Amino acid sequence: MTRYATEAILESNYQKESMRNYLLFSVICTLFFMGRFCIATPSEWLKTYSSIQQALANDQWEKAKQLAEVGKLALKGAEESPEKKMLTGLEALGSSASDSEARKAFGHYSEGTTELIRANGDLKKKWQLFYCPMVPKDTFRFWVQSKGTDLRNPYYGSKMLTCGVKRPW
Repeated sequence: MTRYATEAILESNYQKESMRNYLLFSVICTLFFMGRFCIATPSEWLKTYSSIQQALANDQWEKAKQLAEVGKLALKGAEESPEKKMLTGLEALGSSASDSEARKAFGHYSEGTTELIRANGDLKKKWQLFYCPMVPKDTFRFWVQSKGTDLRNPYYGSKMLTCGVKRPW
């Protein structure tokens, strides 16, 4: 087996495990909080964000839509910015009818997520900010990835996977 095939299998297993964990989280929230506000931590929100970012970078917008549904449960009841912006972006992403709609909705989600991280010094130590100059001006052009990961552009996926510039907070 080649190195690339092994990496692909490992990435696929990691993605399945991540999806399983987020689905489990959503079931727990549904069962124990019976549709009320599900209290989740910013680190849990960022796990969902990271999974959606990776799905879009891998051109899997249907998967990103499914993950948006999980993320909406974690942010249900959010009334303050940036959480409200994140929830609005997730709602748009969850109802997107195309790849381009999903990527634009991700921009709204990223805007709230970026504000959340900017306001928290501990999170800024764990996440890095990226910017893509090719994103249309009517869409938020930034996204975040955990530190130490390779740049993977969620706005264009395989078309321009490494298009982007790391920016300071």
